[in-house]
Amino acid sequence: MQVLDKVRSPQLEKLHQGKVRDSFRLDDGTRLIVVTDRISAFDLKLETPIAGKGEVLNRLAAFWFDSTRDIVENHLVEVLTEQSSIVREAIPIRVEMVVRGYMAGSMTRAYAAGKREISGVKLPEGLRENEKLPEPIVTPTTKEESDREITPAGLVEEGLVDAALYAQMEKVARALFARGSEVLASKGLLLCDTKYEMGLVDGRLVLIDEIHTPDSSRIWDAKRHAASPKDAPPLDKEHVRTYMLGVREKTGKFPLALPDDVLDETRARYTDLFRRVTENEPSRALDPAARLVEALVAKGRMLPGFVAVVGDRDAAFVRRVRDAVERLGARAFVLSPEDTLAQANAGAYVGNLEPGAVLVGAGSEGLVDELLAKTDLPVLSASGSAAKSALSAVRALNARALKPGVAAAAHVSDDARSTKETP
Repeated sequence: MQVLDKVRSPQLEKLHQGKVRDSFRLDDGTRLIVVTDRISAFDLKLETPIAGKGEVLNRLAAFWFDSTRDIVENHLVEVLTEQSSIVREAIPIRVEMVVRGYMAGSMTRAYAAGKREISGVKLPEGLRENEKLPEPIVTPTTKEESDREITPAGLVEEGLVDAALYAQMEKVARALFARGSEVLASKGLLLCDTKYEMGLVDGRLVLIDEIHTPDSSRIWDAKRHAASPKDAPPLDKEHVRTYMLGVREKTGKFPLALPDDVLDETRARYTDLFRRVTENEPSRALDPAARLVEALVAKGRMLPGFVAVVGDRDAAFVRRVRDAVERLGARAFVLSPEDTLAQANAGAYVGNLEPGAVLVGAGSEGLVDELLAKTDLPVLSASGSAAKSALSAVRALNARALKPGVAAAAHVSDDARSTKETP
């Protein structure tokens, strides 16, 4: 199974790259969200992705979005592939609604240090680690690069929400937590705590991002928790946090890479949770990048390959090359030598989802060696007719599609008859 940790394509307009999710514009009303295999903890982006993690998050979120539509609208339009979804464009509210049903995680550490108030909620004496709170509490934070604990009054004062909107968000968050707790209890699981993110679509409150996933929630096995609350193994990201805290205690800083045993155990816990909640098996798609390209091509959102044509966009030869490439079924981008180098320096031609090639026009041949050093794409010099140059470029990208780790471009024609130039 290949890891999907980077999502790059010149055919997609990237709007945002988060710690785990990458967002691309499809049109004025919808986005493509790709849930990668990246993992983060303590506001750090870790260097070691976990194969299959993105599928668990994407499909679990879809399960819960479908299961809670009667409580609140959500942004999900369609699950496109195991690790991607099409969602409605929403204006995000820069607040995370954290709901806690048990004494756990950062709350436990703060309580042990003597803290008795979190986000304006006063905590009674005598609370014990991993034990149930008298009732669920809502402890909001800001949605920033490093989230801040804040009171509801503070959110209003900072202009992040008004009082009426916050009241609606809190009511929805409590209802979602109650539903999640009820459903998970029927499957022998406990929802310890979680966070919800919300936004506005045409002024209406909608749920966005994810819901009740092991990245956003602490979830325990009910029997294991009943036997020993303090020792209940979490079916979520807490295993990673525990490892990182242990390393920091010894070295003074958090690690950015995870060892194989932590990766394997985390993957096993995520997979176990997915099976128990959805009663389905992960697909274990061998090449999630290729699946994504295939699905986008089928939707008409992408062509199966691209050619960057380097030259003067007003030159007749360059225009003929562009047209010939597109007749062959690939996307053609015409770029000046300066723009091509700038994009290559920024890594635009390394690790793309779909196969591609760079075709350097007459007068810019000196760029070939420089581009070869900055891209993993084939770089060719245009030679002969525009049709012949286009055909060479498409054949090169098709050959690249046969390499491991590159999405197939089976729909790109390399039939010379397709390049016949129009008068």
